[in-house]
This record gives sequence, C-alpha cells and structure tokens, in this order.
Amino acid sequence: MTYALLFAGTIYEGAVAFHVEHTEVVDLDPVLGYLHRGVEKLCEHRDWAQIVLITDRMDYVAAATNNLGYCETVEKLMSIEVPKRAHYIRTILAELQRIASHALWLGTHAMDIGAMTVFLACSAASYGYFMLANRDNQRTATAHP
Repeated sequence: MTYALLFAGTIYEGAVAFHVEHTEVVDLDPVLGYLHRGVEKLCEHRDWAQIVLITDRMDYVAAATNNLGYCETVEKLMSIEVPKRAHYIRTILAELQRIASHALWLGTHAMDIGAMTVFLACSAASYGYFMLANRDNQRTATAHP
C-alpha cells in the first residue's frame, strides 16, 4: 500500500492522504488544518518572538495586521496589559496597511483590464508605506514584537 499526499491549493486548508494499491485508491484520509505554506508546522518548534517573523511574511502588503492578531493573542494568553498608546499606534499601522493593500488590489485588478492610470493613482496610496518606513526603516517586513 503506498501513501501519497495531495494539497488542494489555497482554497482548502488541508490535504488528502491517498492509500493506493496498484492503480486503485483504496482509502482516503483528510488531513485538516494545514495551510499550503505550512505556517503551523513552522511555528511548532519556535518560541513566541520567532513566530512574529513568520506571521510578518504571510502577507507582504499588510504584514502588521498579521503581527497584530498574533501578538494580541499571545498578550491575552500571558495576561499582558498593553498601554493605550501602543494599542492606538498598532491600530493606526494596521489600518494604513489595510488601505495600501486595498489600493494595490484595486490598481492591479484595473491594470488587468488595461487601466494603467488607476494603478498609478493607487500607487499614491503607498504613502502609508512611506510613513511605515519612517517608523522602522522597513517597507514590507515590519516585525516588531
């Protein structure tokens, strides 16, 4: 009996294990819960501060948003109280990146139908990135645990 693993792409968070005899599939076992990039597996053998670097790279356009969700979860689990000022700064950074992400989406989708001007106009929304760059001298990977 052989064993094969099929990852069904980005829309399905898991895999299917096939048990095959000759050319016939005799059994299927769903393996649920793993994204196609294996983020969960990468995080299993790291401490909390190292995982921030992984969540930072899950979405290069809105990295602070992933970091925010992870860091807030760790803080709640460890009963850490974050100052109000830090909460406000984090929220502002996440919103700036959300706006930049939406602008990138709009610009690239408009470019698909030939509207290059829309892409150029939406690149003005990268002004938020320049504000982020002034914060920590980085544009895409903005990890700050």
